[in-house]
Amino acid sequence: MIMEKIGRKECREKFSILIAENADECEHFAAEELQKYIRSCLHVKLNITKSVSTPQVLSLGKTAARAGAACCVNVKDLKNDGFVIFSDGKNVYFDAATSRGILYAAYEYVERFFGVRFLTAKSEHVPKSDALPIPDEEIVSE
Repeated sequence: MIMEKIGRKECREKFSILIAENADECEHFAAEELQKYIRSCLHVKLNITKSVSTPQVLSLGKTAARAGAACCVNVKDLKNDGFVIFSDGKNVYFDAATSRGILYAAYEYVERFFGVRFLTAKSEHVPKSDALPIPDEEIVSE
C-alpha cells in the first residue's frame, strides 16, 4: 500500500502542492486542506503553487505534471465525485472528474495514510506522523 515514506526534512526540501492554472475555488480549498493536515501531522508546511517549483509534487487536478503521468483509470469514467489517487514513484496525483472529487481525494489521503479522523462537524482526530507516504497502488473511489 505504501511504496515509500518521505521524512520531514526531505519533504520540506522536495515537495510542494501543485494545482492547475485554472483551478476553481473547490480545488484551491482541497489544496489548503491538504496543506493544513500535512502541516498538523508532519509539522511541515508545503507551498501551494501553480507551477512546478520543487523536485516532487502532490498534484491536484489537471496540472501539467498530471498530463504526463500514466494512470489506468480514465477519470471521465468515474461516477459523480469519484476520484483516483496514484503515484509514479516520485509524485502523488489526485484526480477526479469534478473539483469536489479532488477535495474528497485529499481527505481520503489524509484519512488513509495519516490516520486523520473526522468525528463530527467540529471534532477531528489528527495524529502526528514522521513521514509523507507515497502510495504504491491506485486508490479509486467510484
